[in-house]
Amino acid sequence: MPAAEVSGSTNCSATLTEQMVGGLSASGSLVITVTAVNDPPSFTAGAVVTVAEDSAAYSGAWASNMSAGPGESQPLAFTVDCSPASAALFMALPAMDASGVLTFTPGANAFGNASCTVRLTEQEAGGLSATAPLSIVITPVNDPPSFTAGPSSITVTEDSSAYAAQWASAISAGPGENDPALVFIVSCSSSAAFTMFSASPQLTNAGLLTFTPAPNAYGSSVCNLTLVDSGGLRSASQQLTVTISPVNDAPSFKLGSSPFLPANPGTFTYPNFASNISQGVNEDASPELHFPLQFKVISCTNAAIMFDGVTGQPTISAAGSLSFKLTVNPNNVERSSRCQVQLQEVGGLASTSTFMTIVQSRCQVGTAYVSQSGYCEPYTSLSIPANPGVEYALFTAESLYSGGLKWSDAQTVCSSMGRGLVKLADATQDAQLYSAVTAVTGNQYWIGLNDQAMESIYRWVSDSSLLVSANWPNGGPWLPGQPNDSKATNPSGEDCVQMAGGKWQDIDCNSLSTFICA
Repeated sequence: MPAAEVSGSTNCSATLTEQMVGGLSASGSLVITVTAVNDPPSFTAGAVVTVAEDSAAYSGAWASNMSAGPGESQPLAFTVDCSPASAALFMALPAMDASGVLTFTPGANAFGNASCTVRLTEQEAGGLSATAPLSIVITPVNDPPSFTAGPSSITVTEDSSAYAAQWASAISAGPGENDPALVFIVSCSSSAAFTMFSASPQLTNAGLLTFTPAPNAYGSSVCNLTLVDSGGLRSASQQLTVTISPVNDAPSFKLGSSPFLPANPGTFTYPNFASNISQGVNEDASPELHFPLQFKVISCTNAAIMFDGVTGQPTISAAGSLSFKLTVNPNNVERSSRCQVQLQEVGGLASTSTFMTIVQSRCQVGTAYVSQSGYCEPYTSLSIPANPGVEYALFTAESLYSGGLKWSDAQTVCSSMGRGLVKLADATQDAQLYSAVTAVTGNQYWIGLNDQAMESIYRWVSDSSLLVSANWPNGGPWLPGQPNDSKATNPSGEDCVQMAGGKWQDIDCNSLSTFICA
């Protein structure tokens, strides 16, 4: 039997011998030739090759122990064959030189497993070959995400509704990558002195831009938008300018407390009655939204009776100062005027109406309205022991127009107070009141006694009681010769009674005198 992997010829001799005693033999020569047979080449395959995505060209020994076969020396060459799917992973396909060095270049952004076959072939006609599998693993490397930005500026108007529109497109986690956790980071800045957005600009991972302008806000906000993946890599930043164009708003203001004034007439001014005067919300610092402003005071109730003519009507200056001129309040009741106030841009918008009420009081405690002076005049309050709890209102010469009033005018003043000219029930009251009066002022004043209804029949204005009573001996403390009703000197008669020096006298009702109401 030929030895393994051995070829060639050998000369042998062959002898044939009889197997007996004395047997004869015959010899001859023999040539044995073992012809050579071509053996396939062989090599030792390397391990799995692993590189990273986007790595540089690879070169490294992979195959070793290359042999043409035992005792053979044919030239050998390597070829590397990869499947079409695997070939797509390479910019330069895998190749191997005769020394077993493997080379390839990964394709841009390509990753995956390449299955190839390495073949070692004899370089002659009919040459044999040997194969081994080659696995190349290109491990993925996280690439930064990317997107295509929309328009670089977006403009909406002040007080517009919520904005929503597609802005970013071609959103990618990176070549060949899929990352469901992509998120847009939006960072905005503004030079406006107020908050521009009630909902700041945001971008969904699908590229939808949303924001809501804040009420009465305007200006420009510069935003930087970046796409970030789950590994923290960021895309290139893109810039967006959001502009909210201003819209002229109506002016505004605030009124002070309603004026509460005395009954007397006069001109009244309230500086800064209108405050917080504004061109409109957030508009005071914007020259392009500035317009001359003026106040309008209209539709005042009771204007004809409370205010003195056209020039006395309420007005408010541009600085907020309220002025008006009141007439006297002749009645013993409080009165008021309700006015509508607007702040208007000259030739432009007007504020919403605000109402103010000007209140004029009745004559205050200690005063009563005297039509002859047109004022609420003060009186002196007196009391006497003989009639406790009763206030006697003494109107002195100092408090009265021209130093005194006619008897009927004095009675009118007393009536406005809900009283009448004083009634004296007896001599004690008479004496005590006279003493109280003289301690304050002169000794002459009207009392509520007259005989205007029937000559020489004197009655008190507060009732129909006759003067003559058990409490008034001889009808009262008349001065000597009184009453005389001197028609000789006064054709109209002397029908009204005046206290004079502690005694009574009847004089002309048109005379001027101080008086007491009770």
